[in-house]
Amino acid sequence: MAPDSDTLLTTAQAAERIGISRQHVQRLCQHGVLPSQRVGARLYLIPANAVAAYAAPQTGRGWRRGKGRNITKTADELPRVSENPA
Repeated sequence: MAPDSDTLLTTAQAAERIGISRQHVQRLCQHGVLPSQRVGARLYLIPANAVAAYAAPQTGRGWRRGKGRNITKTADELPRVSENPA
């Protein structure tokens, strides 16, 4: 189900959906990684669609994104490195 663009989440709700700590969500808000509205001294309200976009699987290089990070190769698929370089 797609999140409603008008739905706002607390840092605790966003953390649960992403799979990271509440404090980490607060830091993401403070640094502008997650768009948010600050209410009072400590409360951040985050749009649900921004949380869904952040939690979506990512490919390629880029910032690590909690549980949303996608690993594209297993250890068996990586090239072997010779122990005795020629």
